[in-house]
Amino acid sequence: MQALHEQELENIVQTLHDMEGCFEEPNSAAGPHLDSTDRAKFKRLILEAKGILDAGLGLNDFGVPLILMTNLPGYGVFNPPTLEQFHEAIGLVEGGLNQLRRKSSLPLTPTGAAQKPTYVDPHRILQLRGVESTQWDLTRLVRLLQELNVAHTN
Repeated sequence: MQALHEQELENIVQTLHDMEGCFEEPNSAAGPHLDSTDRAKFKRLILEAKGILDAGLGLNDFGVPLILMTNLPGYGVFNPPTLEQFHEAIGLVEGGLNQLRRKSSLPLTPTGAAQKPTYVDPHRILQLRGVESTQWDLTRLVRLLQELNVAHTN
């Protein structure tokens, strides 16, 4: 389930990056902005990302700023989100995705139980997840390393 959430967030981040080229140059002195269709798509993606982050992390440091961004007065018809707000939203979703990955790389232990050191360093697992290779798919290796940590803990 966690991997599905991560994939959904990766897709949202990619879609948001693709939307960066949708900012229109205005005829007036105002800055670049999104048209109404892209503005609605942006808001939907941010709300979806917030829902995924809340489901995976519970109350978190990324969900609250995301919901506040979608409720700013700057998201109205006459004052659409600025490019800076757009970049901030992408950064928040990417940060939430990283936090979700960190959480999934740590073994589960009962509350209050003494935690053994992990068998495979969680930071190494995160590094492997970040490797982009056209020759190798490291998804299964990462999952096996996570399972090794869980087995070692139990």
